[in-house]
Amino acid sequence: MGTLVTIKTFTYSHEAVIIRSRLEADGIRCFVQDELTTQIHPFMSSAIGGVKLQVRDEDAEEAIAMLKESGDLTDSDFDPSSSQLRLYRFLSKTPFLRRFFREN
Repeated sequence: MGTLVTIKTFTYSHEAVIIRSRLEADGIRCFVQDELTTQIHPFMSSAIGGVKLQVRDEDAEEAIAMLKESGDLTDSDFDPSSSQLRLYRFLSKTPFLRRFFREN
């Protein structure tokens, strides 16, 4: 699927699923990280950083524009020059570190 970029985080998985379905209806493939973890242990959501809605790096700009237009995303939700985006790009090139961060 390529490099994934988190464009928004949610406390509960059902919130992410609604947005994911909207994006997928417009042809943008999505992945919801930690969806099942928060369904099984909802109180863990804050500890693991919430449910993360992710899209491919090449689809990120289009997805962000669509969500901003619909009001589901604001500038404060995501900054494309943020350190989080740089971290995801770095981790995508270093599988060992990506596994280490997911386990902790």
